[in-house]
Amino acid sequence: MRTEKEKKRDQLRSKRKEARMKILKRRRRLLVGAILAVIAAIVVLILALRGTFYKKADTTTLTLKSDGSVVFEEVTKLTEDYYDTSEMKSFVKTAIKEFNEENGSGSVKLKYFSTSGDTVYCRTSYTSVDVYEKFTSYYAYAGTVSDAMDAEGLDFNDSFVSVSSGKKGDTAKVSTVTETGDNDVLVLEENCTVVVPGNILYVTDEGTEVTAEDTVTISASDTDQDAVVKTYIVYK
Repeated sequence: MRTEKEKKRDQLRSKRKEARMKILKRRRRLLVGAILAVIAAIVVLILALRGTFYKKADTTTLTLKSDGSVVFEEVTKLTEDYYDTSEMKSFVKTAIKEFNEENGSGSVKLKYFSTSGDTVYCRTSYTSVDVYEKFTSYYAYAGTVSDAMDAEGLDFNDSFVSVSSGKKGDTAKVSTVTETGDNDVLVLEENCTVVVPGNILYVTDEGTEVTAEDTVTISASDTDQDAVVKTYIVYK
């Protein structure tokens, strides 16, 4: 038969055990909360730094996004010692600021400007192809094939080749290139690598190299590095 003293001692032990369990549970909640807070902070930091640690392009690249916006990554090798990169960055920022004041806030954004050795990397974004053309003064058009002919007045009078699985194929007649008016087309007068939001179906043959299903590199002629030609990229 347990004495009253033993009963009280057991009750006291039980209460102490219950109190310890409550403390342990509270500590676990605090630990989980701290871990979640750290994870949240890391996520916020990663999102904040996304604009700082872009993967740099190897060559000057224009990327047309599916929403119609444009990202232009310019890679420039400086051949003269008198270039001041800080002045170049200041010039770009001023040009963007003045343009946006006239054409709407955020029309053009400077994503990053950095240097590595004698190479300058500058990434800018544009809300549309029209904005890109207006800011850079390089001809650019994006739309459907039918709109390009009817609204823009483009005649597609050029030498085309078909493209399949990221490779050039046979010569394509203009009538074949334009028969499907709903296909999209990007038209440029600029020497750079171009990425479109779809699979390329046709491209003008002169000065172009298809390097992927969505990518074309436009190069200047060997005799005139500053020369540009009108390049049509038809895709779907």
